[in-house]
Amino acid sequence: NNPDRSWKGAPANNIITTWNSGTGWTYAYNSSPLTVADDPSQTLYSDTRVVKGTSTSSGGAGFAYADFAIPTTAGVTYVCSCWFKSSTRPGYIYMHDVTGNNVVTSSATIADGTWQRVSKEFTSTTSGYVRIHMVTYNGTASGEVVWATAPQIEQSPVVTPYVLGTRSNTQSLLDMTGQ
Repeated sequence: NNPDRSWKGAPANNIITTWNSGTGWTYAYNSSPLTVADDPSQTLYSDTRVVKGTSTSSGGAGFAYADFAIPTTAGVTYVCSCWFKSSTRPGYIYMHDVTGNNVVTSSATIADGTWQRVSKEFTSTTSGYVRIHMVTYNGTASGEVVWATAPQIEQSPVVTPYVLGTRSNTQSLLDMTGQ
């Protein structure tokens, strides 16, 4: 027991490795167009990009999704999480496997202008990739915005604090010397 150390989170491996590469977002559903772009004016984690989705027309529905080619194994449980912020639209995670089956949806955030994390557990039915919809619009008004950042998929039934990459046993401790 060392009073100069603090628990930072369980060892974790974030399977999403392409988030900071600036690629991966696709617009889908044609009744309410939106734009998706990086937004350097927003930060939650200093080492992790923030994506901004903006509705460009009123009515209808539209969403942007990211395909993450992550190594999933049939029958294994994973948990996906992501941070959202919006004053007008809720954000949530909607996932399915490569076949379009095994659909799961997280609860939605409250559109109150604060960063909120949502998570959802799923058990893969196939080996391959998972499609994750992380900016979602339904019945939008032009100019509505949702920000998303720090997506994480772990081979675990519980969500751990966000990590870009891997957090080992020794990195799980935060040095509190002098704090």
